[in-house]
Amino acid sequence: MNTFITRFLKVVISVVAVANLILLLALDYNLPGEATEQIGSAAGIGTTLSLPSRFPAVTDLDLPNLGKKLIEAGSVKAVDADGNDITDRIVFEAESDKRDERIAVCTFSVQGDKDKEPVSITVNVPVTLNRPVLILEADSVMVAKDTVFDPLDYVSEAVDASGVNIIDNTSVIGEVDTSVPGTYQIALQAKDTNGYISDPKTLTVVVS
Repeated sequence: MNTFITRFLKVVISVVAVANLILLLALDYNLPGEATEQIGSAAGIGTTLSLPSRFPAVTDLDLPNLGKKLIEAGSVKAVDADGNDITDRIVFEAESDKRDERIAVCTFSVQGDKDKEPVSITVNVPVTLNRPVLILEADSVMVAKDTVFDPLDYVSEAVDASGVNIIDNTSVIGEVDTSVPGTYQIALQAKDTNGYISDPKTLTVVVS
């Protein structure tokens, strides 16, 4: 009797172990691999869009063609609910981060025939600039009436394409009169030794 129970328990334990192994393998198979990130439709079925987990180095001049290059390299793929390859439907859009042009906000999207909404993934991609960059500490500041105001105090970074500090070569367009309460807007730009100029950044100054 004891032998029968022992054998029965061994069989049960073996079955449970095998079931757990199968479950783990199934879960692992459905998870994205190390090189890709996968996001399906909202309902859990439908189009699947895959992107690489790491993006190649890209400059601001190369950025517009980044999506095309990744698709041609097979790093970006899309499959619809029926398993058909719809990579050729992928739409790529990229724009610079409003505060730091060294970051590109890239969106890949694709519309499957059975999806109500496009499946999309947005990623931040580091970009190497061929021009200077100027970053403000904030888009707007408040200063007290009759205080000394220096626009450069609100510049957190001004560097050329090599990372050299060029804050001393920053120009300011517009003026702020701290003796008169009100809202002022000024633009700041930094120029490197080659004459290249950063994108202008607008600072709103409220004098009260």
